[in-house]
Amino acid sequence: MPEAPAPPGASRSVPIAVGWSVLAALCGLGAVTAWPFGVVLGWPAASLALVALAYLRGDAHLFGKRPDGALGWRARPHHWPYLGLTLGILRLVRRFSREPVYHAILPDLLLGRRPGARELPPETTLLVDLTAELSAPLAARVAAYTSVPALDGTAPPLDAFTELVERVAAHEGTAYVHCAFGHGRSACVVAAVLVLRGRARDAAEAFALVKRERPFARMSPTQWQLLRAWEARRKR
Repeated sequence: MPEAPAPPGASRSVPIAVGWSVLAALCGLGAVTAWPFGVVLGWPAASLALVALAYLRGDAHLFGKRPDGALGWRARPHHWPYLGLTLGILRLVRRFSREPVYHAILPDLLLGRRPGARELPPETTLLVDLTAELSAPLAARVAAYTSVPALDGTAPPLDAFTELVERVAAHEGTAYVHCAFGHGRSACVVAAVLVLRGRARDAAEAFALVKRERPFARMSPTQWQLLRAWEARRKR
C-alpha cells in the first residue's frame, strides 16, 4: 500500500536531517576529544551539518546545481566530505548491487540510478536528472539533458514538476529518468508520466506499475503529496 501523503508544508525530510545531524555531531565530538589530531574531522562535521540544515529547510539549492548539471564551485569546498561519501556509496552500489541499473517501465521510458559513463542505453535521447547533490553524469554528454534538483526523499516544486512531467510525456524518443538510485524522486516523475500518457488511471495505479518493474522503488510521504497535488491540479 502507498504511504499516506504528508501534511502540507515545505518539501523536506526531517528523518534524513536527523541522520546527517547525528553523523555531524559524531564528527564534531571526534574533533574535540582527539584534539589536536582530530581537527581533520572538523571539515566533515561542518559539511554534514550544512547538509542536515538543507534537508530540514528543504533547500535543494544548497549545492548550487546549474541547469547544465554542474555543481556551483562556491558550494563544492564546503561539501567535498559529503560528496565524497555519497559518490563512494554509489560506487559500492554499482559494484555489489544485484539490481539492474535501470528498468524499462515503457519501451521508451526508463527508470534507473545515476548512470555511469557506459551504462546509459544507446537509444536514450533525453536524460532527466532529479538529484540536487550530484553533478550531471558523464553519460549526459550523449543525450539531451535536463535537471530539476530535489534532495533525496523530497520533491521538486509543483510547477517545476508539472513542466518536467509534460516534457517527458511528450518526448519523441527514449527518456531515461534518474535520481541517485532510481527509487524515489525519479519514480515519482515516471508515475506521473504514466498517468499523463493514459497508461494508468491515477497515481496509485501508476506507482504499482513502476514497482512491478522496479521492485525497490519506494516514494516518501512528501513525494506522494506532490503526486496528489499534481493530480488535483490536472482535475481543475
